[in-house]
Amino acid sequence: MDTLNRDQRRQQERQQKKLNSETIRLEYSVDPGLLQVYGIIIQAQLTITPSYAEALIAEGRVPPKPVNCRFLIDTGARTSMVKHEFAERAGLKLINSDTPIHGVGVDASGKTYMGRINFFTQSSLVHGVVHGIHVDARILSGELSNQGNSKHVDGLIGRDVLNFFDLKFSTKFGKVVLTYHRPNSSNLKAT
Repeated sequence: MDTLNRDQRRQQERQQKKLNSETIRLEYSVDPGLLQVYGIIIQAQLTITPSYAEALIAEGRVPPKPVNCRFLIDTGARTSMVKHEFAERAGLKLINSDTPIHGVGVDASGKTYMGRINFFTQSSLVHGVVHGIHVDARILSGELSNQGNSKHVDGLIGRDVLNFFDLKFSTKFGKVVLTYHRPNSSNLKAT
């Protein structure tokens, strides 16, 4: 029995070593026509940070569940942004209730929250393992323009989050790949 446990531990250690060395790629297939018209739209989760969840629990409150969002990858945006309703549904921690928002054709006021964006992908090395990647960031909320693709997205992923990835895409083939830069093992959760 002890040999079986020892063998299981060794196998788990080998799998964990593989996972820790794996290059993590988030791969998306997008209709090439939609990619040309709307840009790169991906699915990710919006949620609160663990420290805020702990504070809510300490107050006797139940932390909100993560919210699935459609994010437009916006390499021209310095910070990430979501529609007001998604920031509220995710229960993000409000930092500033009057934040100026500037962009092409935009001069408005919004709110700043602290939040987390979660990405998930299957391991290519260990069958059945899902990598959970998260990036904590200050997230703006505001009204996205009613023009273009805004009705197809819930938010924008800006350079603050994209700094953790290399982005490659092929408009011709509708392929989008985000290769994750692993800052340290604490930012990787295999579930």
